[in-house]
Amino acid sequence: EMAPLLREWVDGGWLTLTPGPIIDHDEVQKRIEALCDEHSIEFLVFDQAHSVQMAASLIKKGHKAGTIRSTPAEVSEPTKDLISRARAGRLRHNGNPVLAWNAANTCLRPGELWKPEKDKTVPKLKIDGISAAVHANTARLGRVSVRMPEKKKPFDPTKVVRTL
Repeated sequence: EMAPLLREWVDGGWLTLTPGPIIDHDEVQKRIEALCDEHSIEFLVFDQAHSVQMAASLIKKGHKAGTIRSTPAEVSEPTKDLISRARAGRLRHNGNPVLAWNAANTCLRPGELWKPEKDKTVPKLKIDGISAAVHANTARLGRVSVRMPEKKKPFDPTKVVRTL
């Protein structure tokens, strides 16, 4: 059961809850903007599959941001680079138990292209923190488009086709 672990992370300040049964993206964006005000953020990177609208909104507000597609071709080199830095002791970790748990849940299928994956037979396992670290490393390596694709329109919920 995940509830005790999640409660421990919330109580320890490692995880922030938002009201309601789903992620409140407006609250997430407010937190990102607050962090940008508190720190010297050079670049924001978002997963193209999930956050195009938020990235576009932050770009309009003057933040330097871009998206990445989480395909093996896009994240393989940044993943390999991150692993080599970790093995060489060149990464610092603040003891965040959520990130440590994400790392323990992460699998790699070595070959030509590497991409962090989770064991899909265990749905409760999450690797979001590791994916975020790979995305940050992708930006650090200069492999992210700074501007959003002009042709891609934000998600329009009124045009969703529903099937029964």
